[in-house]
Amino acid sequence: MKLKFICILSMLLSCPLIIRGQDTLDFVYFNKVYNENIDSFGFSFWNIVPINEEYIAAGWYGELLPNGITQKDMYIQKIDKKGESKWKKVLYSEENITAFPSGNLFILLKNGLLLLSFMTEKETLAGYGDPHLMLLSDEGEVLISKNIGLEYPNVSLLVRQIIEVENGIILMGSRFQEGDSYSRIMLMKTSIFGEVEWLKTYGLAKTSRGFTVQQTTDGGFILGGDAIDEFDNHDMYIVKTDSQGNQQWDKRLGSEETDCAAFANILPDNTYLINGCITNAQGNHKLYLAKLDTNGGLIWEKTYNNLPTYQAFEDLCILEDGGFMATAFKFGTSGTSTELMRFDSDGKILWQKGLHLNEGKDCYLKDIEPTPDGGYVLCGFQYTSPQYSWVVKIDSLGNTCSYTGCDSTYTYINEVTPGVGDEPVVVSHFRVYPNPAENYIYLENSTKQAYIFTMYDLNGKKVLEHKASNSENISLHQLHQGMYFYQFIQNEKAAISGKLTIHKF
Repeated sequence: MKLKFICILSMLLSCPLIIRGQDTLDFVYFNKVYNENIDSFGFSFWNIVPINEEYIAAGWYGELLPNGITQKDMYIQKIDKKGESKWKKVLYSEENITAFPSGNLFILLKNGLLLLSFMTEKETLAGYGDPHLMLLSDEGEVLISKNIGLEYPNVSLLVRQIIEVENGIILMGSRFQEGDSYSRIMLMKTSIFGEVEWLKTYGLAKTSRGFTVQQTTDGGFILGGDAIDEFDNHDMYIVKTDSQGNQQWDKRLGSEETDCAAFANILPDNTYLINGCITNAQGNHKLYLAKLDTNGGLIWEKTYNNLPTYQAFEDLCILEDGGFMATAFKFGTSGTSTELMRFDSDGKILWQKGLHLNEGKDCYLKDIEPTPDGGYVLCGFQYTSPQYSWVVKIDSLGNTCSYTGCDSTYTYINEVTPGVGDEPVVVSHFRVYPNPAENYIYLENSTKQAYIFTMYDLNGKKVLEHKASNSENISLHQLHQGMYFYQFIQNEKAAISGKLTIHKF
């Protein structure tokens, strides 16, 4: 998993939407697989970058050579606005390439270039080895390629995340020193050309592993991972450092059992959202969230016991209202699928939708990125044979094409457009009118039971929330003219969603 900066999506600043008149815009959905007919195996996308109204995804695949050796190819693939592949380029080929899809190892730099990190394993320790940094143009041209591990011949490293900071790059993961019995959490600062400036390690008495890093407002870093102490207690583990990587405090979270690793996120109020999973006495994982203050103090924590088949969060995107969009693995008899979940700032689930490729197959979505049109793009792969890569484009309510291989362009012109997701929309109990509206709307509720009505702008920001049990009039005086998403929530589940236009006549 990787962690995101706040997803502030400004249509006026980014300007990639196709505008036709004041209240009309095109929004493109797609749900497609790639490389499914190629004679290789292990195709997977693990990170995707929106760039210039298109997308570039990074991944790797294996290829069996005539001499019986399996060669692994690190590659990137460019995808246009409607999900069609434009080109694919192999960047590096070697027998011992490895990359961890639960991480952010492919990023867009502020100067418009791309940075990719991957590993070449050493024979001494599986999964660990030499990290590489590769600087690319937006057309996939390799500008600089550096093997950082050559500077550490007696050390094996494992990088799970890279982020851009002022005058350089931060690499986060784990370090295994020759002669040591246990790994340590590792934080490394380099230039964008891969020259190492410093390397620091952290952890408890035994195995300690790093998974995520974010830069804090004071210039320091918040790290997430897991660690085992001298009594073999295995906990989620958080470390806060200054700008030079010097530890300021640490925090342990979890149960008395063996828990998952912690992933640290920074919220708009500069507090920290920690996500992971708790293991119960039966050995089952439960999704877990906690909020910490800037000194590591616990503000609240939640374990989601009512989601028994959900194993762990995979990726998470913080929204400017303090809520977040997350993906989680859901295990079932029909294979592993990804659940898309929208949370408010207190960790309450507002809605959730399943995304799956093929029944009976294990399918994973590893990365979720905000797009300039107010939606999201997700990438991953089908792990069960035949293996291939997968990309989905959704709107801010999780709607997408209803079948794999589709793409659709919807134009909103002063009317409600029904959701186009896999789940049917129930319209018999709730109704919103008029649409378009000016200063008021009427909420019609035939159930006579409590509900919550919410509205979001095209950036995914919540702009209105109303709790009621009966049909009511709602004022829209405080909202500007434009397009909005709305949703009725009843019994903590989304009952109906749609799009509403406000027109100030």
